[in-house]
Amino acid sequence: MKNFHNQSALSVLRTLVCFILCPLGAEPQTKQLFYQLDLSASASLDIPAENSALYSAGGTAGMRALFRDCDIRIYDTLPDTSSADYSTVSSFSDFCALAKKPQYGAAFSFNRFIHFPVKVLTGTLSPGGSFTRLSSPELSVSVSPLAKSFSTKTGLSSALPSASSGEKQLAGFAEIKVPEKYRTFSGTGISFFYREDKTFAGSAVCCVKLPRMMNTGFAVTAGRFFLSNTSMSWFSNTNFFLPGWFTAFSCQAFFTSQFFMSLFTINAYEQPSDKPRLTYRSENKLALGGFALHFAGFASDGKDIRCTDNSLLNTLAQIRIIPQYTWRFASPRLPSLCAGAACLVQYRQDRSGECEYGDIKYAFETRYTDKYISGELSFGTSSIRFLDDTEESAAATGYTAAARFSHSKSGIRSSASASCTFSENSAEETCTLSLNTTGKGIRTSTSAKTSFGQKDGDYDGGTASLGFACTFSSRYLKYTARINIKTEY
Repeated sequence: MKNFHNQSALSVLRTLVCFILCPLGAEPQTKQLFYQLDLSASASLDIPAENSALYSAGGTAGMRALFRDCDIRIYDTLPDTSSADYSTVSSFSDFCALAKKPQYGAAFSFNRFIHFPVKVLTGTLSPGGSFTRLSSPELSVSVSPLAKSFSTKTGLSSALPSASSGEKQLAGFAEIKVPEKYRTFSGTGISFFYREDKTFAGSAVCCVKLPRMMNTGFAVTAGRFFLSNTSMSWFSNTNFFLPGWFTAFSCQAFFTSQFFMSLFTINAYEQPSDKPRLTYRSENKLALGGFALHFAGFASDGKDIRCTDNSLLNTLAQIRIIPQYTWRFASPRLPSLCAGAACLVQYRQDRSGECEYGDIKYAFETRYTDKYISGELSFGTSSIRFLDDTEESAAATGYTAAARFSHSKSGIRSSASASCTFSENSAEETCTLSLNTTGKGIRTSTSAKTSFGQKDGDYDGGTASLGFACTFSSRYLKYTARINIKTEY
């Protein structure tokens, strides 16, 4: 009888393992194993006007190997290094010491072997999603009158390194989702993130597809983060506390339809003062025909909230409104004209002067596009302070006017842009020209940029840069080379 039970248990276990590990079908196995190898290299050179011998140079080299179930990347960067530092290099090890730590990572997909989507990432990863919302809960301070719709993706996410990524710590990320055949709950799943400094976060997401192209869902994220008082001065404005691990939570809810979409986020932070702190963020979009209205808001329950990246939150409240309207015309060239305005009102804390103030930013933009050409005109301001008792400490308000035009036809795209930023006692003008070509297996990009400034009516110097990039691609190999030269005058 005992042997019978053992055999039954082994049979059940064997059946379960076969169910999990067997492929979902024959079609995925017919796909090729290797897709493409991407190689990239870039170099930059900065030549000062006073003495060209005191140049600085840097570069980045990288590789990406894309397989059927795996994505492997590695990048190494040499930061801009002066010629004086290069003169001290006497061996290859000295040269390697100038470079940053290599950034690398790999993503593995197990969809072909198990009955539900599983993705695992490891390496120097960049966390995102609700992880970023916990470290930066406020709205973006940029104002874009013709901004596209915001993302309603909730929960944790993570990305492999790229050529432009900064130094990141070694980390791991895992995500498990409901199979696509359960379309009503598509997008539902759990994910986990762990970093070598022992930072940990996990999230659970529930998505529900409703009739008439509507979707709704919610996500809960929790994690532990290390906080410390980085200011050691006797005259520090923040209270001293013992460094340690603190928890934080994020709850998100979203709704999308053809005419309306919304994302609401509540963050809760454990603080060294033992009093939990809360932040609230709401992003919404209403679309009716050619009219679209973006409106968003942010609020915190008070000052001195220490976020998960150990920074103190300076923003106390925000409101952003972006109305847009698009006219579409009947023509084979598919022309359209879009106009929009954006306004951001903030109430912030100035830690340098230990005061509270309000500021407002606004911008206007119009854009014409058709099958071949595109043109834009914009005007905006930097922050204009109000409700402030220390007016002499506020920076002068700046204004920016810009224009851009581009033309594309037969694989050739040319563009030109110009902008002018000015304030009460200074101004800066910038002009950029670019030319992109696309052919069979090759793409090129050339750009030239110059800028110069004035201060108190006098010339304040300028810069000029020239960039070139070329990409060769075939079925299994892709190579990109870039070079950028910059000088001052």
